[in-house]
Amino acid sequence: MTVRFLALYGTPTDPEAFDRHYREVHIPLGRRLPGLRRYTVGRDIEAVDY
Repeated sequence: MTVRFLALYGTPTDPEAFDRHYREVHIPLGRRLPGLRRYTVGRDIEAVDY
């Protein structure tokens, strides 16, 4: 079974601090998910609001 998780964030006030926190905190937490085979991080994507 394939499961995907997508998280969209607004533009941070300090992009460098946001990226650093994401790399140092969020990615290590996500990598502990049982059965995780891979993850990807995309950038410069904008949400479409209807």
